[in-house]
Amino acid sequence: MTSTLGQPSLFAVGNRAESPKCLVEQAVNAVLDQAFDDAEALLMSRLGNVTLAMLNADFQKRLGDRRNRHRLETAHAS
Repeated sequence: MTSTLGQPSLFAVGNRAESPKCLVEQAVNAVLDQAFDDAEALLMSRLGNVTLAMLNADFQKRLGDRRNRHRLETAHAS
């Protein structure tokens, strides 16, 4: 997994050994490294499209839904 200098990797998963002697482990590590790099790039791309306005709109909807549920539960409890 690649990371910018001084920036932690997005995924806290890695290879057990930096330079394994086992050829099978080397092959598996190469596949895993590429898969993690691809996953990180996709996630960063999708997160790059998220704005604070989008998060706020989602939050406000969830807050309103919670308030409405609470009102219904309170009204039906009496």
